[in-house]
Amino acid sequence: MTAYMRRAYMPHVPARFEAAVANTRAHGGGWEYAITWMFRPHMLVDTPFGTTGMDEDLAELRVLGRRIGDRYLRAQVASATAETGMMRGRYEEEGALGLGLTPDDVLGLLTGVAEELSGS
Repeated sequence: MTAYMRRAYMPHVPARFEAAVANTRAHGGGWEYAITWMFRPHMLVDTPFGTTGMDEDLAELRVLGRRIGDRYLRAQVASATAETGMMRGRYEEEGALGLGLTPDDVLGLLTGVAEELSGS
């Protein structure tokens, strides 16, 4: 999917994301579905398509992240939530990354991901 992400206006990109999400919804597990879905708001926030539909995507991803329990996914949701808030100029509103997390909670998530990746 990321091969299609360039700085040019490409009207077919959202449809390709929809197709990828539908494919993993039909054939993947919860984690695969959530990670594929995560790419959509994380990548589209930086395109001319804007943040339309992001709140719904991120709300569902927060639920999936808690249900699956994957810290990498939860950290990515936190990042995309904060980035979406920044794009909208909602700096104070997104202060806790829109997730009800304190900065220490977020740091804990990111530290846990880094430790898992390093094998510590």
